[in-house]
Amino acid sequence: MRAPGAALLALCISLATSAEIRKLQSFTGQQAGPAAIEGAQAGTAQPDATLAHARRQWHASHASHASHDSRKTGIGRQSRASIGRAAPSPFSLPSGAGLAARSALVVDNRWSKIIQEYMRTGETSAMSGMAGQFPQSPVTVDLPVGGGNGRAPETLPVLVLPIPVPVQQCPANYIERPISQPLKHEQPAPQPVVVDNHVAPPPVPFGIVFPNRVSEPARPVNNYLPSDREPSSQTVSLVSSQQLIEAFRAQQPRSPELPPLVLPHSPKNVVTRGLLDLGRRILGQGEPPKLSFDRSMMMKGHLTVPKADYTEPYTALYDADSGMNRVDMHGGTSSSYRAQVPDGTTLRVMKSLDRTGEKEMRRCVMMRSTTGQTDRAPPVLPDPKPFSFAGYVDMEDGQKAEKWAYNVSGGPGEMGGARDEALTYRHEMHVTRDKDGYNIPLRYAVNVDSSTLGPNSDSYEHQYTRVEQATPQLQDLRIDMDLECDQVEETEDMAKVDPMREYTLPEGDERHNEGILSYASKFARKFIDSGEEAVRKNLLMQTTRFVESANRQAGTAKMGLNFLADRLLSEVEYLTGVVVSKDLRPSEPFPYLRNQLRDVADKLIDRFDWRSQDAVTHVRYQNACKACWAFAVTAAIEGALKVQSGKLVPLSEKALVDCGHKTGANGCGGTWPSRAYDYVRDRGLPSLGEYRKYEPKVDSCEDDRVTPVTFIRGHVNVTRNNIAALKVAIAKHSPTVVTVDGLCYSFLRYTSGVLQDERCSRTAENHAVTAVGYGPNGLNGIYFTLKNSWGTSFGENGFIRVHGTSNTAGVLTRPSYPVLKSEDVRRIPESDVDDPYQDEVGGGVKTR
Repeated sequence: MRAPGAALLALCISLATSAEIRKLQSFTGQQAGPAAIEGAQAGTAQPDATLAHARRQWHASHASHASHDSRKTGIGRQSRASIGRAAPSPFSLPSGAGLAARSALVVDNRWSKIIQEYMRTGETSAMSGMAGQFPQSPVTVDLPVGGGNGRAPETLPVLVLPIPVPVQQCPANYIERPISQPLKHEQPAPQPVVVDNHVAPPPVPFGIVFPNRVSEPARPVNNYLPSDREPSSQTVSLVSSQQLIEAFRAQQPRSPELPPLVLPHSPKNVVTRGLLDLGRRILGQGEPPKLSFDRSMMMKGHLTVPKADYTEPYTALYDADSGMNRVDMHGGTSSSYRAQVPDGTTLRVMKSLDRTGEKEMRRCVMMRSTTGQTDRAPPVLPDPKPFSFAGYVDMEDGQKAEKWAYNVSGGPGEMGGARDEALTYRHEMHVTRDKDGYNIPLRYAVNVDSSTLGPNSDSYEHQYTRVEQATPQLQDLRIDMDLECDQVEETEDMAKVDPMREYTLPEGDERHNEGILSYASKFARKFIDSGEEAVRKNLLMQTTRFVESANRQAGTAKMGLNFLADRLLSEVEYLTGVVVSKDLRPSEPFPYLRNQLRDVADKLIDRFDWRSQDAVTHVRYQNACKACWAFAVTAAIEGALKVQSGKLVPLSEKALVDCGHKTGANGCGGTWPSRAYDYVRDRGLPSLGEYRKYEPKVDSCEDDRVTPVTFIRGHVNVTRNNIAALKVAIAKHSPTVVTVDGLCYSFLRYTSGVLQDERCSRTAENHAVTAVGYGPNGLNGIYFTLKNSWGTSFGENGFIRVHGTSNTAGVLTRPSYPVLKSEDVRRIPESDVDDPYQDEVGGGVKTR
C-alpha cells in the first residue's frame, strides 16, 4: 500500500529515433530498433549517458522476451507498471504526428531530469537490494504500429518508467483497510457499507494508530526493533494535520480542579482560595516597587495544569539565608529537598512513597550539580526580574492586586516548540503588599501561544493560598537518607528531583524536546508534517506531566507512557466499544441469593487466577475497531470451554465482528456484550486458526464455511455492585465479562500495580474486558485481574488489576458470564495449541 497522496505515473519513453519514427510513418517494413532518444524540438537532446543506459535497458529486456507476442507483452506489462494515475496511453496517438509529439513530450527538460534520476537511483537500488524512491522496475514494451490489409504491423520500442507523483487523497470509502479512525465531530458521516444484507459501520479515515504490524505499510518506518512490551507503532494519518490541530483545540479538560488520582488519602478541597491575613494595605494607583522574593517564607498553594487535566497541592518552605528549601506535594506523599553542601555543589533529593508493591517503600532520588544563582531562589516562584508592572486587577475578596507581566518569544523550533512551531510565553503575576510594603504572591499564570496550535496551546497556574513570612526550622529542611530512604538512586534528570521547577521557567522545559524524540523512536512514530508533530509533542508533554504527578501521589498503581500517550481522547475511543442497551433475550438467573453470597465467597481461596489453570489464551489486540465486546466475550467462552473440555482452544472474535449482526451486534461500531452471547448460542464460535484472520474491520460473514468448536446455552447476569458475587462468578464458573470506564485517564496510563481512582466513572461502561482472577490488596481490600484487548504493551503484559472494594472504573457494575455445558462442545480442533499470529502485538506473549 502506498502512502496517501502518491500514485505511479507510467512514463513511456520512446527508444526510437526521429528517423525511425519517420520510417514507421511510411510503413516501409523496416524493423524499428533501439536508438538514441532524440527531441523533436530543438534544444532538448538527452545526455549521451542517459541514452546509452536507456538503450541497454531495452536490449536486456527485449532479448529475454523476444519469443513473446509483442502485442500481448506490451499490454500486459504496461497494465502492471501503470498502477494508479497513468499518462495518456500511446495507443491514443497512432499517427506519425502523434508519435512525434509523444517523442517531443518525453524529452521535455522536466522529464529529462526524472529520467536521469531514475537511471541513477535504479542502478544504486539494484546493487544495494533496497527499494529506492522508484518502487517499480522499468518495463520495455514493443508497441504495434500500422498493419492491416494483409500487411504486418511495425513495432515501436518503448521503455516504461513508473514514477511516483502526488495526487489528491482518496475518499474515505475507498480506503481498503482503515488503520486510523475519525473524530466524530470532524468528519461528515460517510455512507454505510452493506455486508451480507447487514448495514455495517462505514469505513472511517482518521484517528488513532496503535501498535500493530501492518502488512502493507502506508509510509516507511524507522529501524527501531521493538521489544515484546514495546511494539512498533506505525503512525499513519489519512487526513491533514489541520484536522488534527482542530481536534486538539476542541479537546477540553474534564476535571482540572482535581488531582490526577482521587485516592482515599488525597487532600480534600485541593482548589481553595484562602485569604491572606497579612494586614494588607490599600494599594495605590502609582507604580509600586519592583518585585522581589528574597525573604524566608512558608507557602501553601496548588498548581493547575488544564491541558494535563489535574491540580497538584503543595506546601513550600524556604530559608533565604541558606538557600535551602523543601516542597511537600500531594499532602506529603512526595517531598523535594534542596541544599548547598560544603564542596560548593547543590544537592537535590526527592523522597516518594511507593505503595505499588507488597509493602510500602520510601524511594529517594538524588542529584548533585554545580551551584548557580537560581539554585538559591525560592521554590514554586518565578524569577521576578523580567516582570514589569502592568496595572491593577480586582480580586475575589473585593481588594485590588498588582498585575505584573512579561512575554518571551522564540523562533520556529525554539523554546520548546516543535519543528516549524514558534511559541510565545505570556507570564502574569498578581501580588499584594503587606503592611511594610513587601510583595506577597497571590497568583502566577503562564499561557503559551503557538504559531501552529493557536493561542493557549498550553497553560499552567499557581494559586498561593497562604503565605507567611517566617524562617522555617532547619530540621524541617533536612533529610537523613540513611534513616528516611529505603532505596536511593542517583539521576541527572532535574524533573525527578525538582518537579516544580518546570512551572517557574521563562520558557518550555528542554526535557520535552528529548522526550518526543525518544518516544517517537521507541514507538516508531512518523509524523505527517510539522503540524502533526506539534500536536503529538504537546499531547505527550501533557501526558508526561499527568503521569509524573500521579506517581507522586503514592497510589497502589504505577502510571507510565505507553503507546496511547500522544493520542487524543477522540482517537482512543476507538479502542473501546460498549454501547449500553437492554438484553434482547432473557439471561439465566445467577444461582445465588444475595444473602447467600457472603457465605459462599468466604469459602473461596483468597487468591484465584484462571491463568494458573491454563484457561486464558494469549492477549490479543483489537486495534482501531470498537470490538472490545467481541474480545471480552470470546475470552470468557474460551475459559468456560476449558472448564468443560479440559482443552484451551483460542476462539475467533473475528467471527463475532463479521457475523454478530445476525443477533444485533454492530461490528466495529460498538455493541452490548449480550449480543455476542446470543450469536454464540445460535451459531456457535469457530476456532481462531480456522476462521479468517482478525483485521479491524467488518468483512463478509463466513460462519457457514467453518464448523464451530462450541455453542453456549446463554449467559448469566451476575448480581451487580457486589464483591462477593463477582468473586463467586469468577472462581466457581468461568472468566467473567465486566464493563468498565476504559477512557479514565489513570486506566489509559496504567502500567502496573492495583488501580484505585475515584475519578474513574462507575457507570460509564464504555469498555468490555474479562475478569480472570482476584486477590487481596494488602490491607486495602481486594483487586480483580482483567484481561484487556489492547495488546501486551498495555499494563502488566496486557492485563490490569483494579481495586474492587472501591468499584474502581465500575468493575462491579454489570458482570456476566457464559453458560456452557459439556454437550455444547462440538469438537476440539487438532491444532488446539494457543499460538498467536506472528504479527499480533507484542509478539503475542502467552499467558501460560
